Amino acid sequence: MRRSAVLVLIVITAMSLFSANSEATTPQQPDASIRRGVTGDYKGEGDHNTTGVGQRARARVKAGNSVMFQMKYENTSDRAPDTYFIHGCAGSRKFKVTYFSEGGNVTEDVVEGDYIPPGVGTEQTRDDFFIKIKAKAKADPGNVKNCGVTVTSKGTPDNADAVIARVKVKD
Repeated sequence: MRRSAVLVLIVITAMSLFSANSEATTPQQPDASIRRGVTGDYKGEGDHNTTGVGQRARARVKAGNSVMFQMKYENTSDRAPDTYFIHGCAGSRKFKVTYFSEGGNVTEDVVEGDYIPPGVGTEQTRDDFFIKIKAKAKADPGNVKNCGVTVTSKGTPDNADAVIARVKVKD
């Protein structure tokens, strides 16, 4: 009986130590959020999914005009710095999509899924990523562009987060 009690105590102690250690570190998980323009609240802070649900910024523009969205992304891990891959939608016949980061045009790399921005330290945020969507002159009222952008952890590739920039052409 005494051996059983000692064994149970050892197992309970080991489980509580494992539980305490697992709560002390957060896996590498990007947290992307988006807003229209460069002021106002971001949509999607604290939400993590690859569909963009709850993480969408919207705008309406006339044909021939454009709108800018700002995306920020955070390394929510307290474990380690991380590097991300950013992949976004391409333009279409009625919409032109351009991506900017660190003051330069990074559209080709983002559309190909090859854009790797500077690394992000533990619990740090970067907010220097912009999405410009132009409704081309041939766009008709009611045309919509839902542009998904996904941020994927290089350190933990199964962890990703997505946002959506949505533009609708108005009369």
